[in-house]
Amino acid sequence: MAWNTVRADGETLTAAQWNAVISEVSTGRSPALINKTIILYAGNSMIATSTYATLGQELTTANNINFIYGDFSTVAGEHMQWGIQMDQGWNSSNQYATFNWAVKTSQAGNAVWELSAVRIGDNSTIHTAVASIITSTDACQASSTAFVFHRSAETTNFLITGTGNYITYNLSRKVASDTLSTNARILNIELRGLYASTY
Repeated sequence: MAWNTVRADGETLTAAQWNAVISEVSTGRSPALINKTIILYAGNSMIATSTYATLGQELTTANNINFIYGDFSTVAGEHMQWGIQMDQGWNSSNQYATFNWAVKTSQAGNAVWELSAVRIGDNSTIHTAVASIITSTDACQASSTAFVFHRSAETTNFLITGTGNYITYNLSRKVASDTLSTNARILNIELRGLYASTY
């Protein structure tokens, strides 16, 4: 049987990675793809100087609980960005997003989050424009009080344009279709995808 040491995305397996594959096969197991989640924390976002959501830290008066958030007002164009180097196990497949957020005060309406991204590879320009990939609409709990945690439903699957394993993610609030008339505070974004179990 001939073995191919080059993955679908063009990356060549290292000796250690190839030995891990051989080890699994020799014991009767097939190298499998597994679900893995990476998290984009508000506190790990990159600093921008224009139309950027405000990065803040809150200490609650009840029980002295701290949390860091990105504060999105109802003004269009505010955003946050992350630059993530995906590990070699990522198979460049579909991703799914879940948005975890909160409000300062109770308010009826829906928050609409829009995630954009682009993949960048070797010899590509870092300033390649991001492309919109998914939106998520989540209702503010009508009975919520200050600091109630909101967790959106997981989105449908999406693919990221470009090639390479460095990804720029951009989050904005789609205020044109957003009906929440108060600030929405993003805590983090969960991104689920498929990874090789041998990495």
